[in-house]
Amino acid sequence: MKFRTVANAYAEHRPDYAPDAARWALEPAPVPRVLDLGAGTGKLTGTLLALDADVISAEPDPAMPAELHRALPT
Repeated sequence: MKFRTVANAYAEHRPDYAPDAARWALEPAPVPRVLDLGAGTGKLTGTLLALDADVISAEPDPAMPAELHRALPT
């Protein structure tokens, strides 16, 4: 819960995940379904969704998913 007061800045300044690395990790899965546990602000979730993965995101800190939903409303 330490990110509660800085979730917005964390989301803005943290680098994105490399799409090629995520694509490589998903490659063996016939239908990529991913649990993004500790999803934070959704950086990895967004990368996976852009690669057409079926993603379930879970995050215990209530401030972090607020940023995730701002970036990825659906």
